[in-house]
Amino acid sequence: MNSIKERLLDHAGVRDFAEAMKAKLDLKREQGRGGWHDPEQCSLERLYILLADHVRKGDMVDIGNLAMMIWNRERDAKDKS
Repeated sequence: MNSIKERLLDHAGVRDFAEAMKAKLDLKREQGRGGWHDPEQCSLERLYILLADHVRKGDMVDIGNLAMMIWNRERDAKDKS
């Protein structure tokens, strides 16, 4: 497979996964969930616990969303230090 085709497949995969992640986040927000961005509402430790739970369950979209949340929280903490 050539590198251009591989790049297109990579980008399409990321796009499709991101769309699934956004749809799941929207659904959960409509159900009253949220607050991952606020350390007072949801600790980083709690996000790691939820990630491990969802790895065991095998829900790849939830795993992706939790990884995104952790990544953003850790990036924000680095930016503040």
